Amino acid sequence: MKKTKFNVFIITILCILVWGSINLMGHLNDEIIIATVNGEPIEKHTIDNMKETYEINGSSISEKELLDRVIEHKVLEQVARKMQIEVSDDVVDDYIKEAKIVIQEDEEIYDFHTSYLQEWDISDDAYWEMMWEDYKTLLSLGELRKEVLSNESILMNGPMSSELRKEKEVIWNDFVRNEMEKANIEYID
Repeated sequence: MKKTKFNVFIITILCILVWGSINLMGHLNDEIIIATVNGEPIEKHTIDNMKETYEINGSSISEKELLDRVIEHKVLEQVARKMQIEVSDDVVDDYIKEAKIVIQEDEEIYDFHTSYLQEWDISDDAYWEMMWEDYKTLLSLGELRKEVLSNESILMNGPMSSELRKEKEVIWNDFVRNEMEKANIEYID
């Protein structure tokens, strides 16, 4: 349960910090396109909202780093779609139920989640409804990672050595780098 709790925490924080702000603030006025990934636009407000979210949480990150992260995420989303890797709605619903339990049971996570909701002036139910598709995407990207690693014949169940963990990271990073190189990424001034 401890590993599951940690995984739920990590994905929850990732969603809150990175993708939550896009949904909450993403439909604002100017839709200035700053880049495209295989023809799919990335809008400036996405980066602005993410930067603001990082700052709210006391972190600092450059717009270039944020844009790089969004581009990588978009490339991996496209790869998952192309490979027809997608989790079922039931998997997303079950994950959200588990995430809610972890949030309720851990005071630090609960306080963080609550303060975030207050900061954006939304209810808990509204948050989960808005984030549902983002969780589905992130869980599908997790399945993409599993698929890539299982094709490399090193995916194992149970405890793994730090050496094996490093090997898996190298394989995953090589896969991501290869997909990024194949992608048609266009920066727009």
